[in-house]
Amino acid sequence: MKKTILSIAFTFALSLSSFAQTALADNPINFEQIKTVKEKSEVKILTKEGITEYTSSNGSVIKIGDKFKINRPEGGSKTFVSISNKPTVMDAFASTAFNSTVNTSMSNTEITIKTLYIAGSRKLGFKTYAELATCGTCNNLLVDIELAIETKEIRTNGISSDDALIELKKSKDKLDLGLISQAEYDTKKSELVKYIK
Repeated sequence: MKKTILSIAFTFALSLSSFAQTALADNPINFEQIKTVKEKSEVKILTKEGITEYTSSNGSVIKIGDKFKINRPEGGSKTFVSISNKPTVMDAFASTAFNSTVNTSMSNTEITIKTLYIAGSRKLGFKTYAELATCGTCNNLLVDIELAIETKEIRTNGISSDDALIELKKSKDKLDLGLISQAEYDTKKSELVKYIK
């Protein structure tokens, strides 16, 4: 019986690894699309080709193959609120309970994004997650992208609403002081206004 279970688990793991290596069609999605999802059937339609790119609420463009820089846990706690360990096949057979929490040892680490996907339910809502590649000291990590950005547990290439507003105010001051032209200010404003909520 145990051999049969191990054989099934091994076959499942191989099928997952072959799926992960399949080239995806270009399929970018964004935060606004995820906000409107109400049913799992909508997720299946949205992710039919897989997800290659996700544009977050702060404008960060996150792609498979990019790296997340993991910061310190939110609020100085000892574990991350937006990042968790993904259980492996072997964890199912372990004699101890699986611990999904990730501690501060992962701080200041850069890890490659392996997969992007949407998970959730009608009752709790849907979110976009990133699965990070295995690193020397961790299983695959799962990141709740929006929560990680909000808590600053990861660093992305986007800009927050507050940062965009500060930058726009600096540009306005430069315009008022005659350090930049109206055209330069208008260009900067058009770049930043999409991030301001």
